[in-house]
Amino acid sequence: MLYRNKRVMHAALVVVASLAIAACPIDGSPSAPDPSLTPSVSMDDQVVAAAVDTQTIVVHSATLPDGGFIAIIDDFSSQILGVSFYLEAGTHENVAIALDTYIELATDVFAQIHRDTDEDLRFDFDGSGDPDRPYTSDGSPVRDSAVVSVQAAAVRTHE
Repeated sequence: MLYRNKRVMHAALVVVASLAIAACPIDGSPSAPDPSLTPSVSMDDQVVAAAVDTQTIVVHSATLPDGGFIAIIDDFSSQILGVSFYLEAGTHENVAIALDTYIELATDVFAQIHRDTDEDLRFDFDGSGDPDRPYTSDGSPVRDSAVVSVQAAAVRTHE
């Protein structure tokens, strides 16, 4: 069983690494802005795994005119739970974001899109607005909320 879990984890890491490489510009610089795009993000209520090291939230769609990041934020504490890799300018669908902070119970979260204002391809937002401040619309951050529930752990019975 342990061997199978290691194989599954290795396969998952290969997929995540491949997605990270595909999302980064070849020359290591941020992508060119696309002024024809309107910033937006959408996510649905979802269930995450109970296992600590496999909790992932999927953002249905995000449009980032200047490129940047999607942050998953706890609506109650404002704690950043996880952040996407750098995403080039454009619309991205079904973006899987691994959580850095474990969720134990159903939690209200929001996905918020951020610019890479310092152009270092790293998420540096510290909550005060600079660097990597959020995209805004009518003065408010562009975000969408959802409820994230935790999958019930399987119960083993001995026969």
